[in-house]
Parts: sequence; structure tokens; C-alpha cells
Amino acid sequence: MPDLRVPPGPGIPHGLILPERELNERFARASGPGGQGVNTTDSRVQLSFDIGASTALTLEQRDRLFARLSSRLAGTTVTIDAAEYRSQRRNRLAARERLADLLRTHLAPPPPARRPRRRSRATIERRLADKRRRSEIKESRRSPGLLTAPQRRPDRARPSRGPHHGNGNGVITVGLPTRVTRCVPLASPDISTPTE
Repeated sequence: MPDLRVPPGPGIPHGLILPERELNERFARASGPGGQGVNTTDSRVQLSFDIGASTALTLEQRDRLFARLSSRLAGTTVTIDAAEYRSQRRNRLAARERLADLLRTHLAPPPPARRPRRRSRATIERRLADKRRRSEIKESRRSPGLLTAPQRRPDRARPSRGPHHGNGNGVITVGLPTRVTRCVPLASPDISTPTE
């Protein structure tokens, strides 16, 4: 098969071309769909690429791939598996596309660090103006006669604890406001009439 071409992307504006001699392919019997031919055809493809020995990569690109693909490397080699198709050729093409996408993605440089910038004076003034406007809107929604705290009217007295409550002096207090309390004496028995 021809050399592997990696399309341009961030960090590789002109793309990459990996020589065919740097790509190592191994074939095995796949365990996926295929009917009777699945156990007789070596359709599974393992494509290996040695990053450390490649002449298509610069030293900076190698270091970047080593750092980002450390969990997938066996030494300095990355391996791609493809076994989803019955055809060996289609699996070879799928493995190459997958390797090209992997290299293109992990060769992109890291994004520049964000530098915190001070807010401009116009931004601060707009924020303060918005706060004032919201405050005025809230103030206009309030009822003009609404009291800020509930107040008790001075001409209203607290009622007694019950309609008829004795005070312990032989006087019954009728349950009326305290300013108009009426006192009724208790009827005492007539002791002047002798009993037979």
C-alpha cells in the first residue's frame, strides 16, 4: 500500500507523510461477523508505528506524542487494531485512517494560557448602571402605602383571656376591651332571715 498521508491540522500545517516502510502490519483471524470465512481468513489487522524511529517526525513532535500517548505505547510503538469488516483490505484502510486521526489529534499544540485581564472602566460603569436600573424597577413595584413593618394601632386594646374571668376578689370581668371593662359584684346569700 502507498505511504500514509496525515492531513494538515493544528501543529502540522502542511500535514505529514509516513513512509510505507515505517508501518508494520500484522494479520490474524477475526472473531467478528463473517460466517464460515471468519475462521479461515486473516481479516484482522494490527498496524504498528514506531514513533521513536520515525524520520517523518521532528524531535518536538516525538516528545509531544510520547507525552500524550504514554498510556497506549509499547516502548515507543503505538498499535492500532481493526477487525470490524470481513475484508482484510477494508480493515487495513480503517487502521490507517485511525492512525492518521490519532496522530493529527495528538500533534496539535496546547492552547495558549489565558491571561486574566482587568475590567475596563466602561464595563464597570455599565454594570453599576444596570444595578441602579434594577433597583429602581424594584422600588417602583412597591405599593406607596405599604408600611415597612407592621404597627399596632394605639386605640386597640388587647382582649381579656376569656368572656368571663374572675380576678379572685369576688368580681367577674366581662370580656370587653380593657378601656370599657365592666365589673359586676357577686350576689351574696341573705343572712338576715333566720332559717327554720
